[in-house]
Amino acid sequence: MQTKIFSYDKLLFFFDVKLTGGFSGIITVVCLYLGIAGRVNRGILFFIALIAFYTFWNSFIGKCNTQQVKISETTLSFESLGREDSYKIDEIKKIRVREFPTGGKMYIRINDYNLLKGRYWVQFKKFNDGQDLMRQILDIEYKIHPETLKARARRVNTQYLELEKKRGQ
Repeated sequence: MQTKIFSYDKLLFFFDVKLTGGFSGIITVVCLYLGIAGRVNRGILFFIALIAFYTFWNSFIGKCNTQQVKISETTLSFESLGREDSYKIDEIKKIRVREFPTGGKMYIRINDYNLLKGRYWVQFKKFNDGQDLMRQILDIEYKIHPETLKARARRVNTQYLELEKKRGQ
């Protein structure tokens, strides 16, 4: 299998990540300023600043919102805003994928993730061939963790569907 590259729609990435992250940075500064000046309820302003800063952090510092995913037989790479994190699949000790299919996204944590590396939001509905992207990432998770309840449920469902298909013929 050659490397398959999945890319977030450029215009949507601008609005969803860059613009939202920039706006969150501005909100952080404004709320901190108003909170320090003491003109409005400080507790609420600092809470809003904290949430806005977390969004800014994930967009521009942690680079959690993935712009491009590359998958080959041996590597899995996530790229966002000029930074690419690559992992050799056979060296991944732990990968956890939390899917949100109705929202069209998944949250991926790899190995010893932290605030700077190893956490990725993948908005697969906004990627080219997004369903295939989701399936391939889940395949990697099931390959690395074949005995999880999630992997067992997938195997049972697959076997059930195969039996139903045979019965229908």
